[in-house]
Amino acid sequence: MSMSEPSRMGLPDRFWAKVALPSDPDGCWLWFGSNNGAGYGQLRFPAGQKYAHRLSYEALVGPIPNGMFIDHLCRTPACVRPDHLEPVSPRENVRRGNAPLLAGLAQSAKTHCPAGHLYDEENTYYRDSVARKGRCCRICYRRAVDKYQAKTRRSK
Repeated sequence: MSMSEPSRMGLPDRFWAKVALPSDPDGCWLWFGSNNGAGYGQLRFPAGQKYAHRLSYEALVGPIPNGMFIDHLCRTPACVRPDHLEPVSPRENVRRGNAPLLAGLAQSAKTHCPAGHLYDEENTYYRDSVARKGRCCRICYRRAVDKYQAKTRRSK
């Protein structure tokens, strides 16, 4: 089967009616039907909703091994092209994903704490405990400690 001209075998016409095939022979097959809010296509069946990329993989490649996720090698959630999809373990799916990277980038891009104090060399404390890692504002941290100690003294 040529991936630029997909076989319709195994997938209903209403699936293909929601897929835009590219002019580029290596491009993504983009789903433009209903999605889950994060860009992953969905198709409703009497038994419930199914993800479009999983349907495509199962119909055009074969069964997805139990417990495996389908990773988009092209990093495009709306893509249903089977050679852009790969079954991976849940752990590998998270490792490859953008969430850990984006969370770290969002935090490191912050220049001020929530109270508005500057994160600079003098005012930044780096925690490295098992329970809490990351940076915090020394001014806010000191205020929290003082407040806690005052409360503990009053209760004695």
